[in-house]
Amino acid sequence: MKYESMVKTLLITSLFCTNTYSNSILYEEIKEIIEIDLKDQRTEISFNELFKRSLKYNFDIQQIENKKLTIKEDIDMVKLGYYPQINLDYNKYKSYKDFEGDTSAYRTTKATFSINSTLKVYDFDAKQTQIDILKQDSKISDLGICEAKIQSSLQLLDAYYSIQISRASIIVLKKLILEHKTRFDMKTKLYEQGLLGAIQLITDKATLLNAINALNTQDNIREYYTAILKIKTGYSLNSNIKLAPLTHHYNSEDKNYELNYIKSKIKDEKINKNKKEIKFYQYSAMPTVDVYFNNDFYNEYSEGYPKYTNKRDYRVGLNLKWSLNSIFKYESKKRRKLLEIKNEEILYNKVKQETSIELNRRFIEIKNYEVFKRVSDEKIYTFLDEIDKNTRMYNEGLEYKYKISDSKIKIYNEELDVIKRKFQNIFYKKYISIVLEKDNICTLL
Repeated sequence: MKYESMVKTLLITSLFCTNTYSNSILYEEIKEIIEIDLKDQRTEISFNELFKRSLKYNFDIQQIENKKLTIKEDIDMVKLGYYPQINLDYNKYKSYKDFEGDTSAYRTTKATFSINSTLKVYDFDAKQTQIDILKQDSKISDLGICEAKIQSSLQLLDAYYSIQISRASIIVLKKLILEHKTRFDMKTKLYEQGLLGAIQLITDKATLLNAINALNTQDNIREYYTAILKIKTGYSLNSNIKLAPLTHHYNSEDKNYELNYIKSKIKDEKINKNKKEIKFYQYSAMPTVDVYFNNDFYNEYSEGYPKYTNKRDYRVGLNLKWSLNSIFKYESKKRRKLLEIKNEEILYNKVKQETSIELNRRFIEIKNYEVFKRVSDEKIYTFLDEIDKNTRMYNEGLEYKYKISDSKIKIYNEELDVIKRKFQNIFYKKYISIVLEKDNICTLL
């Protein structure tokens, strides 16, 4: 009790200070916020259109497409093994020989031109298996492009829905701030007449400032995600462009949908690749048969000895090669590939588990949305009845007019929750449609 007068003095002083601020700077700030043009935006752009634009700026996809071109070149290199390998060799040299005794030294000049040709006629289909492995890499790259599109679409979806929430919330927050200002002005007059305490004014001023902070927060969120959208798509979104409502292919049966999405396909193709590599190692450990043909041309001159010119040497034959160590290498490489196959399955099960948790959370939110909507609608109807009641009582002189503003403020606060839940509900459905590949993101051109 001994601090009661000090507290009252402090509250009254704070009230007059904040009231002075609200009547000048703050009022102009609110007025400026409220007077922002809220006309309907005529131009509309859809999520699918923005996604198509984003493909041009998706460097993950560009990197994978470049890898596919590299794989194509590698396949061409392997196919060269089906053709004879031809080597040309030219060699020219001089030699000097000196014998003991009276024998005179002599000099020899020799030139050799060789044509060597080798063709691998049997390798247990090792080359074909190597080509199959590279084609498998190309198939995995195609699936990688699809995966990159899905990940990119989910990032774009997050920005798209966040901008939608912020835009809708900003409109309601402006109305809320205006209503707070109206109520604050009415209570200020009652306070000046001695009909209202200072604490209520201070509380109202705090809620008004909270609403302004919420507006600034939503505006910052809108600006942040608009910048992300510009970076991802190259499209400049402004207040004159409307974001079309999100469409999806979600239905209530999706919760029973077997999770067989893009990562499952990539896992299967990687396992197939590892199996082909095991076959390649097996074939590479087997003997190989080469046909070879050598044709050597000689030109030789020796001083003091008979001359040999245009001498030719032909050789045609088969060459069988087999390294016994390759058997042990094959067994080691096989064990390693089997472990890699197991690791692919482990990684997939881990990702599947995480994705199932995310999907399950969204299924629950979607199911609860209808309950929330019914409760929210009932609350808004109750607040509307409250406005009618307070209006009648005010007209009869039984209630203050700011009571009407109290009910309107409740409605606006409830509308903010409704906006968040409504857009979240659509966002979750679109997210599920993309992850379960029901929206055909991979084939959307």
